[in-house]
Amino acid sequence: MSRRYALLLITLFTTACMPKAALNTGAVGAEPGTDPITILDHYSGPAFAELLGVSVWGERVVFCSGVQGLNIYDAADPTDLRLLDRLSFGSGNQLFPRCQHVVVDEAAELLYVSNHGDQLQPEPFIAVVDARKANNLREVAMHQYPESIEGLALWGDYLLAAAHGDGLLIFERGEQGALNKVGATKLENAWAVAVEGARAYIANGSSGIAVIGLEDPSAPELLSSLKLPGAAKDLVLRDGRLYVALGAAGVAMLDIEDPNNPKLIEGYNTPGSAVALTLGSEALFVSDWNDLRAFDLSDREHLKHMAHESIRTQRGKDSRSLGIAASGDLVFSANWTGLVAYKYDSKLSQPDLEISPSPLVFGKLPADESTEATLFLKNTGSAPLEFDKFGGSEGISFSQTPESLAPGESAYVNLFFKPKNTKPYKGRVLVSSNDPDTPQLSLAVTANSIGRGVGDPAPNPKLVDLEGSPINLPDLQGKVVLLAYFATF
Repeated sequence: MSRRYALLLITLFTTACMPKAALNTGAVGAEPGTDPITILDHYSGPAFAELLGVSVWGERVVFCSGVQGLNIYDAADPTDLRLLDRLSFGSGNQLFPRCQHVVVDEAAELLYVSNHGDQLQPEPFIAVVDARKANNLREVAMHQYPESIEGLALWGDYLLAAAHGDGLLIFERGEQGALNKVGATKLENAWAVAVEGARAYIANGSSGIAVIGLEDPSAPELLSSLKLPGAAKDLVLRDGRLYVALGAAGVAMLDIEDPNNPKLIEGYNTPGSAVALTLGSEALFVSDWNDLRAFDLSDREHLKHMAHESIRTQRGKDSRSLGIAASGDLVFSANWTGLVAYKYDSKLSQPDLEISPSPLVFGKLPADESTEATLFLKNTGSAPLEFDKFGGSEGISFSQTPESLAPGESAYVNLFFKPKNTKPYKGRVLVSSNDPDTPQLSLAVTANSIGRGVGDPAPNPKLVDLEGSPINLPDLQGKVVLLAYFATF
């Protein structure tokens, strides 16, 4: 499959008049000295990529994939996830059946699935799926729309849909998967919707959050809105509190006891990009791009960061967490390459090994010449970490390595790498320890990759602006710009 690349320059502007409470009071990366997150199972399906919206349905988990459509898994034993069925849709790209969000009507055993429309599958739709037989999913209705359909929520006999660039759409649900559009509210940037009582809460992108009154579904009313210190991507609510994923700005907690006057209580600037979140019995769980993060729910005035777990593939490469769902103390993370099940226990005491950098990337190296890198190791858990072995692929060796690390203790280890030739190299570092999550932690190692290496002269780039017009570099002198590099697979 070919890759298409684009280089984009964007002039940055300062956003004024942010809410005063937007200043983060939570310390980035603060750790309380426990490791309450345990990995139960990691399922990497064939050709998995871009796992997105995920929902827990009793002892089953359903999620959307960017290339494999709708998936349903048996999670009765969360240590042994099993695929039950996979569904492609009657509309759109059959080679890459795509969907982004899914919600479950447990009583009717129906799944409502959305596709926002893109280059691979351009038709936005809401599909209704019969899931009475979990091993035989069946599409019962397909509804195509001009709007870009994103997040979904059920509200009695109605389905609420966040339509990106259009707002909130309200559908009355009927027999045989029928959907009758009865109302809509125009919003700038709707991504996700949550509902409680007769109120809908919308993650409205750079416009923050919007609160919609649903007393008359045919005429939904904008009751209030609140701008936030980042772009609202996802949201969940419980007991008068609204939690919002703000992308690069982290997470926010809002007071919505008066929905006509939502108030920002506190923000927490996570190191990654918070794109999705869910509520468990004890914690708020956040997909923070390369990490799963947990926040304690017992303090209604502060976002207390409890722990994080790095997202990696089974072969040691960093992965991305794009969707998340929880049921009690079980958490299911939909990652770029796999579905991972976790258990959360706030009282659990165990060691937890973190290693950086990951992956380990070397540039162009001559044959039979040794180069050196430094690994940083830390025990972020609350019990002693004992090491069994440091090993690696051919050409990898280590200096003196630690035998153990006390809770909170860290160490540096020198790694030496000597390639046999100048061909592209892919290997692994393996570290065995008593960390129950990753008793054998694997880090990917690459060198001599095809293309330009670190330190090589850069090729002459073609610089374009948002409209595709050429950019003259001298014209950018004295300006602040953002260089963005995209690869589409």
